[in-house]
Amino acid sequence: MVDHVLVPVDASEKSDAAFQWVLDEFEDLRVTVLHVVHPKDTSHEEGAVVDHTKVLMGKPSDVLARYDVDRGDVDLERKLAVSNTEASAIVDCVEALDCDLVALGSHGREGVSRILLGSVAEKVARRSPSPVLVVR
Repeated sequence: MVDHVLVPVDASEKSDAAFQWVLDEFEDLRVTVLHVVHPKDTSHEEGAVVDHTKVLMGKPSDVLARYDVDRGDVDLERKLAVSNTEASAIVDCVEALDCDLVALGSHGREGVSRILLGSVAEKVARRSPSPVLVVR
């Protein structure tokens, strides 16, 4: 049974789709929306996971504010992770929060850009201790 889902977000259409998929598919759920920021964009150290309401940074808080729900059966939590590597931050958060599922958007890179840039979704899927759902 899925009780707690982590949804990493970056304000893209793919992130929006993953968030909406989770809301459409599950009831009585705890959802943690996670946005990863680079250490240079914050006063927090690498590896920190902080409540977004305690950080006044502008854009990262704006990203998290996009994701809201007005259903009584969904407990929504927003987190910022500070890391140089998105995939590592996501996997660390899955472990720390003991999430049952990770639902994230795919950016659909192909060819050379995928090889050069890598895929956060692929890295998370390979390393996550919990199942990973990639929404296209």
